[in-house]
Amino acid sequence: VPNTTLQSISLASNHLTGTIPSQIFQSQLISLMLNNNQLTGTIPSEITESPVLKLLALAKNQLTGYIPSEIGKLSNLTYLNVADNRLDMRDFRWSLSCEEYEFILSRNKIRFFPTQLIMRRCPMRKSSSLLLDNN
Repeated sequence: VPNTTLQSISLASNHLTGTIPSQIFQSQLISLMLNNNQLTGTIPSEITESPVLKLLALAKNQLTGYIPSEIGKLSNLTYLNVADNRLDMRDFRWSLSCEEYEFILSRNKIRFFPTQLIMRRCPMRKSSSLLLDNN
């Protein structure tokens, strides 16, 4: 997958095991769906090597550790679903775009939320969601 023109990967609900390979982010990925598998380990910090990433679905796995602070630098990210894992957060600067977004971080072990959540002033912000229930 590294350095390819592949833009979308959907491997949801395939009973995948193991860790998320960091090499998967060495491409121009726009969409990565690995939800509803049995993936373990952490979310690789190399996630920023896919700066055009818009959709990241990792829900319903067995991921642990911290959501990497690098994710806050993905200004194109409009959909993030990491619900139903065992993830936590550290403090980092999270810059949200003017696009409509949906971030689902429910049912994890999040005890801390970024204090520097930067929401740009947008003329007509669309409906957006940030879900942190049951942590």
